[in-house]
Formats: sequence, C-alpha cells, structure tokens
Amino acid sequence: MVGAGHVEGNAMREVRWSVLASAVYGGLAVLGAGLFALLRLTGAFDDPEAVTAFTLLGIAVDALLGTWILVLIWTYVDAERRGMSGALWSLLVFLLMFPIGPLLYLVLRQPPQGACPGCGRPVDPSFTNCPRCGLALKLACANCRTVLLPGWRVCPTCGAPARAQPTAPASGPGRA
Repeated sequence: MVGAGHVEGNAMREVRWSVLASAVYGGLAVLGAGLFALLRLTGAFDDPEAVTAFTLLGIAVDALLGTWILVLIWTYVDAERRGMSGALWSLLVFLLMFPIGPLLYLVLRQPPQGACPGCGRPVDPSFTNCPRCGLALKLACANCRTVLLPGWRVCPTCGAPARAQPTAPASGPGRA
C-alpha cells in the first residue's frame, strides 16, 4: 500500500502544480486583457498594426513573467523539501535572473531528503538511523556492523555472509 500512496501523492502534486500554473497564467492574462481594454478605451490604439503588435508583445510578456513566477515558486518549494532555505534560494534565483539563477540552483542544490518510515520527519540519505525516533534506516553486518547495501551477499569488510540486521541507534543523552 505504500507504493499506491506514493503514486497518489505524486498525482496530487501534479494536480496542485497544474492548478497553480493555471492560476498564474490566468491571472496574468486577465491583467493583460484589462490593460489592453484600458488602453483601447483611451484611444491609444487607433492603428490595427499597433493592436497586433501590442497583443503579441503582451502574450510574450505574460508567458515569460508567468514562467518566471513559477520558477521562483518551484525553487522555494524544492529548496524547502531538500532542507535548504527556500526564501534565500528564491531571492538568489530572482536576483541572478534567467538562466544563471535557476542553473546555479540546479547545480548547487542538496540531494532530496527522504522521510523516516517511523515518524515521517525528513532525514538525510546518509543517516543510518533517524535522529528523532531512532529507527534503523539501513542494515548492518551482524559480524562487524558495517553498513550493507541492498543485494549484497557478503560483507565487504569482514567477508561474513550478509545476514543483515538493523543498525543500533547511537547512544547519547536521553538514551538508555
């Protein structure tokens, strides 16, 4: 059932992004149409060629501005999901403009954090245990406690058959 929930979560995320994109582009289109109507009422466009040029320019500006707004929102959401400062990265992407800002973010961003199956909190992929609930996230060799990857038949450190067992939570303050 975990897989079904994951697929459902991805589908829900895609629906939310499509609704957000529709809202951004729709809002910009309404704004552009209102500005166009206002300029038309003032008589600023008596020449049909000017109307065509302004319409095409408006569509291009709306598309670029809408895409830029969505890139900033995506940067914020993605950075927060990866345990980074979303506000700082969005500001940096905004200030460096296209394409330098988004490309810099894509190069420097951290790997995505997974969720602990025990408590659901974000955990770094390199962790062997959840720092909050202590759940073993990786398996260790029963002989020497070396962390084993899935599918290994023998321990690379001691050569013992890979009879994996959960790693023990580290001892620390508040632990028995």
